[in-house]
Parts: sequence; C-alpha cells; structure tokens
Amino acid sequence: MNDAISKRFVSVVQKIKQSDQLPSQTELANKLTYTRQYISSVFTGSRPPSNETIKYFHDNFKMNINYLFNPSEPMFLDGKMASNNILSEPPVEYGNAKDKRIADLEYTIELQKEMIASLKGNRKAKSA
Repeated sequence: MNDAISKRFVSVVQKIKQSDQLPSQTELANKLTYTRQYISSVFTGSRPPSNETIKYFHDNFKMNINYLFNPSEPMFLDGKMASNNILSEPPVEYGNAKDKRIADLEYTIELQKEMIASLKGNRKAKSA
C-alpha cells in the first residue's frame, strides 16, 4: 500500500474519533489480535493498515473502501458512518489459524476485485 492510502485511512480514523465511536487502541488491538503499538502506528500513518483492519473499519463504521484508493469517493457508505456499539458485537470465531488465514485471503481477493472494478469505472468515465 502506498502513503496516500495510509493518509486517507488516518483521515477516516480521525473522523471516527471526532464522533467518539472509536474504541481505545488497546481495545481495538485486542479485538483485531494486533499489538497496541501496531494500531498506534497505523493510526499515525507510519504503517499501512492491514486488510483485516480495513475490513474491520468497513464492517463496523461503514468506511467506503474505495475512498482509500480514490479520494473523490465518499469516506463512508451512504455518506455516513455507522453509529452502533461495536464493542458489544461478538468476535468472529474461526476453527483454527488455517480457517482464519483462508477467510483473510478470501477477503483480500474481494478487496482487490472491488479495487479493479473501481479503477475500470474511473477509466471508462475519463474516456467518455
């Protein structure tokens, strides 16, 4: 991922922080099974967000994944972020590490398909 994507992800995080809906870095790290230091580095833009982190923000805050690749897209789906208590949701359970890895790879493929579709749509719009 490039710096522009990291910067746009940071802007999403800042917008969610303003709404007081963002859990603490420790809570988020525990939920995503990352270290708090990793979450902190993603939130400051010094490291790119993982696919799992992007998926979490998409699923829980209605972040528009296309915004990360194209700043002319809206930041949130339907123009607004979700307003629910995300910490009360039960975590997704995987049978084992292999199942989790498969789920992560399947999600990565879906992200890439969305990216390709978005880029093809932008190319068609420019040529029209």
